Amino acid sequence: MKINIEGFPGISTEVLSVNGVEIIRVDLNDYNGERFDELLEFMGILFRSKPLDSVRLITVMHNTTPMLTDKDIFSRYLQKNRPHIRASAYCGFPQLLLPLMKSALNFSGRDDIKFFEDETDAVIWLVST
Repeated sequence: MKINIEGFPGISTEVLSVNGVEIIRVDLNDYNGERFDELLEFMGILFRSKPLDSVRLITVMHNTTPMLTDKDIFSRYLQKNRPHIRASAYCGFPQLLLPLMKSALNFSGRDDIKFFEDETDAVIWLVST
C-alpha cells in the first residue's frame, strides 16, 4: 500500500507486509533534500498515529542522498517518535553523515536502529524484531 507524501518530490513511501509483519518503507533515493525538517515532522505524524512499539521502518537511500545535518533537530525527531518505533533500519546511509547519525543516536538514547548495506538483510532483521 502506497502512502501519499505530497510536496516532497522524489520520495516513495509504502507499507510492506512480509510474513504478516507490517514494515513502512521510505525510499529517499530520488529525494533532493529540500525541507528535510518538514519531512521529518510529516513522517513523525505518521509514526505517532500508529500504536506504541509497533512501527518497523526501513529507510532506503544512497551515499549521495542529501540529508539534514542539524544534529539537534534529528535527535528530537528520534526521541519524539521512539515510543512508536519498534525497530528502524537504514540501507545505504551516506557514510559521510554516519558520525552525525551516531551522535544523534547517542543523544536520543535510541538503540533500535541498525544500518545495512543490503535491503533484504534489513527486512529480515525487521521481521525478526
